[in-house]
Amino acid sequence: MGEIRRVELYVVAIDDAGKEVTRSLIDFYDAN
Repeated sequence: MGEIRRVELYVVAIDDAGKEVTRSLIDFYDAN
């Protein structure tokens, strides 16, 4: 579970990029 926690920290560190990725995922699912 240490790896998952590490990923969460990275997402928090690059919050702006994380939001961009989330936005892309939403667009991707919306397209489908």
